[in-house]
Amino acid sequence: MHPNTTAVAAALAAAGAHGEVRQLAESARTAAEAASALGCDIGAIANSLIFMADGSPVLILTGAHTGGRGAGALPGCLGGRRHPAHRVSNHV
Repeated sequence: MHPNTTAVAAALAAAGAHGEVRQLAESARTAAEAASALGCDIGAIANSLIFMADGSPVLILTGAHTGGRGAGALPGCLGGRRHPAHRVSNHV
């Protein structure tokens, strides 16, 4: 597992969070792919969106898969723009 993933898992455990951090064998670029790989309902998958606002990355996690509905309003609310996928790894 990537060292950052291990650090996040340790921080979650230290904070009393229950559950298991798992690394998938294959990429899961969509909520449907993630749900299929984990054997759970798509509604159990959290979506993560990264926007740039005032020059800083802002991470937004949704509690349930919405199929992208509502995400279009977020940049305007934040005064920012969606962060390009190829640059996301700079902040995660």
